[in-house]
Amino acid sequence: DHELLTSLQRKAFYRIICEGISNAVHHGQAALIQVKLYIKPEEILLYIIDNGLGFDTKMKRKMDGQRGLGLKNIRNLVSTLKGTVNLDSTIGKGTNLEISIPVTTEFMKGEVV
Repeated sequence: DHELLTSLQRKAFYRIICEGISNAVHHGQAALIQVKLYIKPEEILLYIIDNGLGFDTKMKRKMDGQRGLGLKNIRNLVSTLKGTVNLDSTIGKGTNLEISIPVTTEFMKGEVV
């Protein structure tokens, strides 16, 4: 179903997936990473789930801007597509990244963003 995405959306999802996998391997030392993409009539959902080290999301918010740009880049890309990012992580259990992008007539025509 990825043909339903605009070229802008495909490029953004590619970059988001690369960044998410890189973070899971580099920072989380994950051995297993799942990437799931669901294209629904009302929204596009992307999940990146890993079994890595995990981290304290409250501490990460305090440190934003002090270290790497990975999550910041993901948030910027998602914002460009008018979407939302939900990040859930538990120390010792891994990280779940959920991205939701609304589907509008303009998106499907490739006219937005």
